[in-house]
Amino acid sequence: MRDEGDLQSAIETEVESYNGQDSQHEVTGLTPGLVYRFAYLAVNEFGTSVQSEVLTIAASALPNAPISLAVDWSKSSKTALWIDWAEPSELPASLITGYILEMDQGFIGS
Repeated sequence: MRDEGDLQSAIETEVESYNGQDSQHEVTGLTPGLVYRFAYLAVNEFGTSVQSEVLTIAASALPNAPISLAVDWSKSSKTALWIDWAEPSELPASLITGYILEMDQGFIGS
């Protein structure tokens, strides 16, 4: 079961493509950029369970890596580097909310 991707509607839309047997399933037909809530129920010969905890997830792909990574030498010094980059040219439906800058220790040699 899922909602309509608005975080307000009832979680009552049955995922029609699901066969009711498998313990995993790819849900298709979602609108990119919307946030959906899902809940699951178990069924046996005596009836249906209460709903599971709600799973909330955005229908979006992961962002591509930033582009045009470069050092701005005019703003850098012997003890500091100024690094510039641009957001990816193709953006996912969900906004990029931040970046993580990683670096190694700068060791050269063996």
